Amino acid sequence: MGTSEDFKFYLPRILELMTTVRQPLLSASTLADTLAAADFASWPEVEREAVLLFCRSAPAETKVNRVAEKLGG
Repeated sequence: MGTSEDFKFYLPRILELMTTVRQPLLSASTLADTLAAADFASWPEVEREAVLLFCRSAPAETKVNRVAEKLGG
């Protein structure tokens, strides 16, 4: 499967693809669930804020902003 560190390594590319590809393979809900499973709440604050800021500022049509909403950010 992989570790939280592995997920953190790929997360920037995952977010990029979710905001630039017309039909991303990963839904915002699945990403939020995966972040929660990767113990997102215990990540260093600077890392959490970076992810939440990106998600909140993503174009609405990508639905990535729903990740921040689901994670309470």
